[in-house]
Amino acid sequence: MRPLPRLSLFLLVAALWPSTTFAQVVGETNAILEYASSEYAVFATQNYGVQFEDEVPFGPYELIQAIDAEGDGPDGDGTAIDGCSPFLNPDDVAGNIALISRGTCAFVTKAENAANAGAVAYIVYQDTRDGQEDETLVNMGGDCEPDVCSVPGVFLSRRDYKSIIPGPEFGETATITADFPDEQSYGEIDTGVVQLGIHDDGRIGNESSNIPEGTGAPFFYSGFAPLFTSMALVGINGDVAGSPYDFTSEYVRDDTVITIDDDAFDQAFQAVFRSPDLGVLVTLTARARTGDPFIFLQLAAANETAADLTDVYLGLFADWDIVDDNDDTSTNDFAAFDPDLGLGLAYVFDDERAQFYGVMPILTPAYPGAQLSGYTTDSGGTDADMFAALTGFVPPAEDEGERAVVLGQGPYTLSADGTPVVQAFALVPGLTEAELFANAEAARALFAVAAEDETQAGTYALASVYPNPVSTTATVGFTLPTAEQVRVEVFDLLGRRVATLADGFRVVGEHRVTLDAAGLPSGVYVVRLATPSATLTERVTVVR
Repeated sequence: MRPLPRLSLFLLVAALWPSTTFAQVVGETNAILEYASSEYAVFATQNYGVQFEDEVPFGPYELIQAIDAEGDGPDGDGTAIDGCSPFLNPDDVAGNIALISRGTCAFVTKAENAANAGAVAYIVYQDTRDGQEDETLVNMGGDCEPDVCSVPGVFLSRRDYKSIIPGPEFGETATITADFPDEQSYGEIDTGVVQLGIHDDGRIGNESSNIPEGTGAPFFYSGFAPLFTSMALVGINGDVAGSPYDFTSEYVRDDTVITIDDDAFDQAFQAVFRSPDLGVLVTLTARARTGDPFIFLQLAAANETAADLTDVYLGLFADWDIVDDNDDTSTNDFAAFDPDLGLGLAYVFDDERAQFYGVMPILTPAYPGAQLSGYTTDSGGTDADMFAALTGFVPPAEDEGERAVVLGQGPYTLSADGTPVVQAFALVPGLTEAELFANAEAARALFAVAAEDETQAGTYALASVYPNPVSTTATVGFTLPTAEQVRVEVFDLLGRRVATLADGFRVVGEHRVTLDAAGLPSGVYVVRLATPSATLTERVTVVR
């Protein structure tokens, strides 16, 4: 059994929240309120009831203060205006937008009372500080069916409420335009032993401030969910894409997470995203077999710029919070590094329990570039912190504390021709030290066998065009044994290109593209598949 050294305490700051250009509010907004020739950022609820139609202006409608009960209102005016009981002025509210103070009751209660009063929509505004800043917005939540909460609503900050409602000035009209972001997608691996979700923006596992309730899967093992957050990292010349503590990922989502076929593994998901700042396209693939106690994560980075990118590092970040139902302090973790496996691990080992979790590289048996971070930072993980951890080994210290692991490999050069660089990692658990290392050895052995089988079986193929001859459209199929840049083009017999059917990065497996021959003269043409590794051709005849 390998002895495990102990690491020093370090703190990782909570999520950094970006602000909008309108009201400098906390969090990302999804709607704009236009009122009295001004614009205000607001949160439009997507969590219950009726929603605004995406990107369609709603209004203009007059704003009417809802009055729902007699009492001591927040302004001492003898009325309650928080929408917690049926409105006393439904005739005024009907056909207009109801203004409702935040108060203390549930948002769905306000929504239901607004609908019952005949309002076309409602605005909940932060009328008191309530321990929050003036610019604070709330993403309203609840559980209410559309036929009950039958009108849409938004949340307005205290600062904007004070500028909009000096009386309020009745007669002014407002328009609300919602711009709901695309729904995030994720793929979930569940071997029956371990569980993990990957997301379409580079995030891995579960991080409570980023993932809507009920979606995504943390890294789960033997009743524990120890992974606070994890992220795919790409570092170039000191800059890093994939900062783990931003409220939203630095990556731009390319498409939804998809299920892919893999002969060696019965579960495989793939996400594609990009970093416009660094000029890279990243493919994240999660693979596993039912019954195995580990999950493989493969990163492929391709250059999307016109020049070679140098000093490139690929890596994986994992912030472990090793807790259970009886211990939620997250401060008694230790960390270590095993150079034989390149295994960076975090663990708890005391009289009551033991848990061990590791991240290790897979593609290279010897891993001289492996890094383990155990840094203290006041910035939640700056680019400088991340790049230092990707590129230089940080020796484990000896104290206990919260633990994050960064493993990085490089430097690489990403060619301007789009040929990707690939690195793979494994997430490995264990309830004892011996179990962790046994699982790590098994993961490395399995991946080596799978990689050898794929190398032997993987071939390039350009399937026959169907139908052939073709008069209108035909399907061109091709197969790739590795993820890489692909161009599928059509040429006439004089060598002139007449069509480009595909031009970009494609993943491993079978693909299909469509040849539109309706505008081509009758004759024989050549379909050519070209990658950095192979070139194949197939003839097709166009008939009229």
